[in-house]
Amino acid sequence: MSYRTELIGLLNQSKKLLETPDSAAARAMPCRTYFLEDGQVLALPRDGGDSRYPYGQDGFNFWAYASGYMHCNEGLFSLFLRATEGQEPKAAFFAGLPGAHGSHAAISILPVPCLEGAPAVERMSILGMNAAYYIADAGDLVFGLRVFVNEQRRICFSLLADNVSSRPQTFFLSSFLNPYFRHQIYESGEDRWFKEVRSLPASSGGTDLGPFMILVNEDKDRHSSITQYGVLQRSFRLEGAGRLLRKEETTSRYRYIGGVRRNLENATALKEGTLGSPLPVTTFTDTALAADMLHLELGAGACARLDLVLTHAPDSKASEALAGRVTDAEEIDADLQRIRESEAER
Repeated sequence: MSYRTELIGLLNQSKKLLETPDSAAARAMPCRTYFLEDGQVLALPRDGGDSRYPYGQDGFNFWAYASGYMHCNEGLFSLFLRATEGQEPKAAFFAGLPGAHGSHAAISILPVPCLEGAPAVERMSILGMNAAYYIADAGDLVFGLRVFVNEQRRICFSLLADNVSSRPQTFFLSSFLNPYFRHQIYESGEDRWFKEVRSLPASSGGTDLGPFMILVNEDKDRHSSITQYGVLQRSFRLEGAGRLLRKEETTSRYRYIGGVRRNLENATALKEGTLGSPLPVTTFTDTALAADMLHLELGAGACARLDLVLTHAPDSKASEALAGRVTDAEEIDADLQRIRESEAER
């Protein structure tokens, strides 16, 4: 089963359940949550409380919340810091619909952050045993995100846009990832001084979009320091009639949100539909991160998929090898299928 088929299947199954009062009542749990037929948990948006599920193994913990928040740690080592209620998420995904005079109406594909004035969408979060799914149904376009941790402890994000209308649609997709990569559980004002992110060009044509390289220096003790390495691999594919109009990357949080007085809830990039002039490396005076924006045109019935795989590499040699390797959708789907088969054998 393809990711697209799986996501639309979950959307239809969830809608059917909610439209059937007797079935919904039989599968209901407290706080707008329901069991689906396969045992996965459907969580609808709510303003009080949250639901979460851990992914990973052997002490590698990636927590996905129904609210859309995510954080990841291995012991004291934090790949993504936990954001408290109301804070800017460390991982966020967006779509943007064209508006008047070159502006865009942005949609958060996750339930967080809450964007004031965003177009109305139907939201649902689905927490499964092997992966978490987030769906934002905007009518003509259905947006979704799947996230899981594979057997190599790599975090796999798969972003999907499906044109379910009878006419072409133009829009953008954008990802915003602010990894931490330190042996800390709280952020300090000095951490940005020792973090660097670089955006590299694609090493090949086809589906490769080019990786982001992450480098973080941290003090082990008063006399020595160590360097953490990370790689974010990216790939893109179209199914059906469509084209990638243009793509942009940035490594700067300020460039994405518009400066020190803003945050994701009113980010200028989402309103203007551009990340501005390229900034391939950021360090020291700004929070370094990995963000992109893909402007797309999809024909009726077509879909687009963006895959991002984040890896904590053991050293610089391993990170360079990963950066030169192209990942693809089939490999990611096969990783998830192996996890499911292994779970079924237990």
